[in-house]
Amino acid sequence: MRSKSITLLVIVMALTLVLSACAAPAATAAAGTAPAEGTTAANAAAPTPTATLKPGQVEVRWFIGLGTGTDPDQLAAEQEVVDEFNATHPNIHLTTEI
Repeated sequence: MRSKSITLLVIVMALTLVLSACAAPAATAAAGTAPAEGTTAANAAAPTPTATLKPGQVEVRWFIGLGTGTDPDQLAAEQEVVDEFNATHPNIHLTTEI
């Protein structure tokens, strides 16, 4: 009897996960709303982007610095990746942060 209860519990949990994955996404905040109080300090501490973004373009900041990320030879290879990515994705601007 106990194994049947466990099996039933597992099936119910699996169905719950499947059904919650199929649910409609939650509504997002409007772009014109004011930021929460805690985010203003974090935004002030964030570095300013070095490149100007075109209208509709999204900036992705790629943090480099762990392992050999700051090695001069590695920086050149990483910059090649950034340049190639930026050339092939006009709506996204990849910026490296070291």
